[in-house]
Amino acid sequence: MPVTIMKAGGGSEKGKKAEFGANIKKEMERLADVIGDAEKAIKDHAADPVYRDNLVLAVENKKTVREMVSDVLSTDEKVEFAGERFTMTIGAKGKKRDITNIRKVHELLGDDVFYELCTVSLSAIDDYLTPKQREQVLKVEYTGTRNISVK
Repeated sequence: MPVTIMKAGGGSEKGKKAEFGANIKKEMERLADVIGDAEKAIKDHAADPVYRDNLVLAVENKKTVREMVSDVLSTDEKVEFAGERFTMTIGAKGKKRDITNIRKVHELLGDDVFYELCTVSLSAIDDYLTPKQREQVLKVEYTGTRNISVK
């Protein structure tokens, strides 16, 4: 079966030379079926005691697959391996984004939009403000039901 490498966001490059040797390709194809069988068994027999074994098998083999491709694929590549019964798709890495300059964001958005979008966690308020300062900016309401315990 050919290896298909796809760029995140669509499009594929069939026949592109991936840096997977024949042994790795064969192992990936085998793992596609191992993981597929395990996940199918999980779905088909969720109440069965074998469920946990299949779940562990799927998780361990997915970890193996991730380790095998970590140094081979670029972060935005996806690749498929076709086993005898299942096709395994290894997706692009997820993205993590962080704001690096909050003052610049404030400047670019302006006060009105910035303060409309801005959030401050209650735990940060607890950490940085005194109890008297918190009284000025927090509204406390008691809601919900009371907990009742019997001993």
